[in-house]
Amino acid sequence: MVMHDEKIWSNKDYVVYSEYNGFIDPEMFVLYKRDGLIDRRMYYVGDNGFGQVKEAYFSIYNNHNLIKKEVDEAELESDSVFHRTIFYRLTDGYHFEQDKNDSLLNVIMH
Repeated sequence: MVMHDEKIWSNKDYVVYSEYNGFIDPEMFVLYKRDGLIDRRMYYVGDNGFGQVKEAYFSIYNNHNLIKKEVDEAELESDSVFHRTIFYRLTDGYHFEQDKNDSLLNVIMH
């Protein structure tokens, strides 16, 4: 059974929930598209891994078909926090490799 544990982020068109799928499955971020009074599930936008997410923020760039996820995480056995920027394609959730970040940042900045 999927449960909406927490709303992580939202704007007028989309909402991201943190969902827990069971004992073995990790907590996942899931993107929903708002459709009137209903939020329609689209796809996963990354798991929380085995670290603890301190902050997560999403930016959606409709005109570039991109989602940018900014996340600060702490490793389970450490107080060290690290930052990750991750891009996804808005239409289907395709996860871009990290080596594409500079060019994708350039696209959304211009």
